[in-house]
Amino acid sequence: MASQPVVFLEQDVRSPLGNRLGRFWAAFGLATAYYPLLIVDSGHQVTSGYSYDLYSRYQNMVLAELPRPPQAELQLFTWQTGNRIHFFAKATNLTGTALSATRNGASFSALVYEDIHYGVTSRFVRAVVDRPVSSEMAPGGTAAFSGQTPELTSVDWARTHTVGLIDYRPAGNTGPYDMLQAVRGLAPTLTLHPRELVFLVSPDSAQVPPQAVALEGPAVFSWTASWTAPWIAVSPASGPMSAAPSVTVLSAALSPGWQAAQVTMTASDGDGFSLTQVLEVRALLTGLSRVYLPLLAR
Repeated sequence: MASQPVVFLEQDVRSPLGNRLGRFWAAFGLATAYYPLLIVDSGHQVTSGYSYDLYSRYQNMVLAELPRPPQAELQLFTWQTGNRIHFFAKATNLTGTALSATRNGASFSALVYEDIHYGVTSRFVRAVVDRPVSSEMAPGGTAAFSGQTPELTSVDWARTHTVGLIDYRPAGNTGPYDMLQAVRGLAPTLTLHPRELVFLVSPDSAQVPPQAVALEGPAVFSWTASWTAPWIAVSPASGPMSAAPSVTVLSAALSPGWQAAQVTMTASDGDGFSLTQVLEVRALLTGLSRVYLPLLAR
């Protein structure tokens, strides 16, 4: 399955992490099961017991799942701070029904695994963090999830990865679960829109209109701004990711002609992990009549 979007994860059924084993029993529905236990898409398909042709059995189950369209859009950002994996996920409901933990057991799970041959496969689960869909997510609605793993002290961080999934019970509060979507975790990014600001200033300008800068990054981050020139002003100078700062220049502090400086935006999770992006700012203090400024800008 190397060329397909399929991830096989294994964990010790005698010391299960998270709610995966509960998903198996919800789908299996019988009193006795035999190792190995396998669920596909949280229980849309399930099997137990040894077979001389496990490969074909598992392959047929996976091949039956691949054509199914996702029922949610899911983004997952993960980063390491110390010996923990932090995550932030955002999901959009593409089904025709409302999702919530109380209505149909809907929840998000982050599964941290290591590329190591521990049991049978080469991807062994090291930590699982589950988050219920606590507020009802209507069709087309979104929900966000965040958290961190317990301390992981015996893993090779270069071989450690995270997948996130959102699942629910189609029949309500009974019956098997089904997975709406699953994705691999990506490193978080900080994006600025725009990446450069240009100000054309007349000497008689008492105030220069500010320009807004939009920030995109994990919502659990907060940001601070710093700048390299006294003729720049940023307001606010810090805030949550939802707060868009405005940048302006102080005409009285400008020198004639062009000048350039930078505003550095630093986003942090509060536990030592941070991202930075640089905003380029240029300003021209000129005595040209305003009628020429649009031509000069173009």
